[in-house]
Amino acid sequence: MLRLLGLALLSSSSSAVHGRGSSGPQLTRGSGVTFDEYEAEHGKCGVGSAPAPCHVPQPGNRSFGSFSSESSGRQSVRLARDGEYVEVAAGGAANSVVVRYSIPDAPAGGGINSSLSLYIDGAFQASLAVTSRFAWDYGYWAIPYSQDPADGGAHHFFDEARVLLPPGVIIAAGTAVRLQVDARRGDTAPFYMVDLIDLEMAASPRARPPNSLSIVDFGAQRSERGGGADARAAIQATLDAAAKRPGWSIWIPAGEFAVGAEGYLIVPGNTAVVGAGMWHSNLLGNTRFKCGAQGNGGGANNCSYADFAIQGLVQQRTNKGSPHGFVDAAGKGSSLSRVWVEHTACGYWVGQPGLPTDGLTISDCRIRNTYADGVNLCNGASNSVIQRSHFRNTGDDSVATWSPKGEGGTNANNTVRAVTAQLPWRANCFAVYGGNDHTVEDCRCLDTVSYPGVSITAGFGSNAFGGTTTIRNTSLVRAGGPMFQPHTQPFGALVLWAQQFDLAGVRVGGVTIDDATFSGVQIRGPHTVSGAVLANTTIAGSATYGVEVRSDAEGSATLRDASISGSGESATHNAAMASFKLILEQL
Repeated sequence: MLRLLGLALLSSSSSAVHGRGSSGPQLTRGSGVTFDEYEAEHGKCGVGSAPAPCHVPQPGNRSFGSFSSESSGRQSVRLARDGEYVEVAAGGAANSVVVRYSIPDAPAGGGINSSLSLYIDGAFQASLAVTSRFAWDYGYWAIPYSQDPADGGAHHFFDEARVLLPPGVIIAAGTAVRLQVDARRGDTAPFYMVDLIDLEMAASPRARPPNSLSIVDFGAQRSERGGGADARAAIQATLDAAAKRPGWSIWIPAGEFAVGAEGYLIVPGNTAVVGAGMWHSNLLGNTRFKCGAQGNGGGANNCSYADFAIQGLVQQRTNKGSPHGFVDAAGKGSSLSRVWVEHTACGYWVGQPGLPTDGLTISDCRIRNTYADGVNLCNGASNSVIQRSHFRNTGDDSVATWSPKGEGGTNANNTVRAVTAQLPWRANCFAVYGGNDHTVEDCRCLDTVSYPGVSITAGFGSNAFGGTTTIRNTSLVRAGGPMFQPHTQPFGALVLWAQQFDLAGVRVGGVTIDDATFSGVQIRGPHTVSGAVLANTTIAGSATYGVEVRSDAEGSATLRDASISGSGESATHNAAMASFKLILEQL
């Protein structure tokens, strides 16, 4: 039945807290994460031994350039005074901590470094290294971004710090985990915004697999947070040796290995790059792993990567020579499993004209704090699956499939399944730009800053849509936002946009949209949207309309068995009038 349940504005109090056992709403859709995530504003605050209310500036503000607009749940806690703290109680055992935070930029840009003290059950445990070198951009959206504070328009505030506790140190369930400003320990940033605290029981290091070549045996030396010898040449030598032993893997043991800022790591076909775990084996620098030869020729197949982390060096976005974690075509049958990527341009730019990717699988990965997309399936990438993975604070789409004309064929049959995307600071959680028969299912999108949660867009010079584009069993929470200078174009939480050509074959089912920044579903022209079907859709608390048809729209869409409640202006709004037919069906 179509249920239009009133026009009153609904203020949602739903939280992004989720995980194995944390208090608050659980993730029923999205990645099967192994960590518990805690909202700082739901914790306890104080100064020294005296409790005090948490200082949460501008809660709920979604205006571009505010800290709350880039915060999970649109709230974060500000710490500034010596001794000031925020703490949460662990819901389960953990031995690692991740903190999502912001500290100020340098007066002239370029960032500052500081620390923040971590206490476990009242005892000092570690100084978290925090920095603003990977944050703070200015102006609007021209690339490369301005990093001059004089240009105004400050945004992109947050980064993350992570620490694995020493062996044997366990945070027990119920333990107080405190972040505190201790000036005597060097915590001297003018302020700290604390958004999220992730607690996880990280697995023990994995053993070296048989039939593997260790990068240490080829000269790689462990470093201390980027210092020491550059291990890139040694890693490449290990890969070259593996090319002469089909089926062998290369081994990255536990430790940190610096790889510098320039160059590629060329992986021969039928070769695995394996580490001791994403908490244990760390590559510090701009890796640019590539399956096959460098340049536009010589692709390879069956390149696999598992159980390590990439901590990149990217502090700016350019559109040429970008230092992605993984780049170019993946050939046939390649995979990423349990890989953590951050501070890169893209986590994986899957595209290379003339060398399409077929059957890439990305599973159980974490891609965060990038300057561009988390993963972009491009240039004919097809039959690929991204699943059970977590994306946060990406500088473009968290996950996109983009099929540009004349650059490697048409993308087809890509699936995004059981993925959670949080807080992309530019663009969408999930985007489909042309191509055939793509699916987003069982996913969750939280807190987009400036664009939709899901965008199905006939734009960006894409090939036409073919077959069926399916969005099903997916939740969008606090999605949508203003985009383009000067942030006056409002985008809905789920957008069908016939921007450059016609859009057909869209099927949406079982989608839940909660607390959209503007409209819940938005349909845009100027080309034709034909025969779109949105079934069993629940839309609650949209600030403007539950379903909005823009004045430039052409075509038709069927809204079947929908529940729309708490819209700020009206449940449906068709500004295109006779040019667009919005069909409301009851079953």
